[in-house]
Amino acid sequence: MPHKILTISIPTWNRANLVKELLDELIAQLIQYGLSEEIEILVSNNGSEDNTHEVVEELRAQHSFITYNRNTTNIGGNPNVMLSMQLASADYLIVLGDDDRIKDGSLKRIVDFLKTHADAGLVVDSSNFKKKINGYVGAKDFLPLQIASCQFGFFFVL
Repeated sequence: MPHKILTISIPTWNRANLVKELLDELIAQLIQYGLSEEIEILVSNNGSEDNTHEVVEELRAQHSFITYNRNTTNIGGNPNVMLSMQLASADYLIVLGDDDRIKDGSLKRIVDFLKTHADAGLVVDSSNFKKKINGYVGAKDFLPLQIASCQFGFFFVL
């Protein structure tokens, strides 16, 4: 498998429906924009007792860019987030909650930016773009990316 530029890490617990919706959206972007060789999607299941395991395994069987970790027990929210970050194999990392969403086209813009700015140091999501039952909370148009520089290199705010 070629080396990936970006890992999208998704720690989850007992939220099969939300993680499936997020994965479906991410998979669609990777396929639409030809990013499957550049992005790894990593799901860290924190010992879910619902059908999260089956949902992720079904999608992983169809898409080689999905990596899956299944904790045998719930190790706690923060430890699972940290583990999901440690398991990432790409040069850069974005951590998404299973209820987070990335606007269509953003992954392509992020990868394009990272390819041309090897000194990028930090990606900050200021969109507060969360899924809820009847729509989105805090949804706003957060393209184009806001690019700024800092002492650690460049970073961009979604």
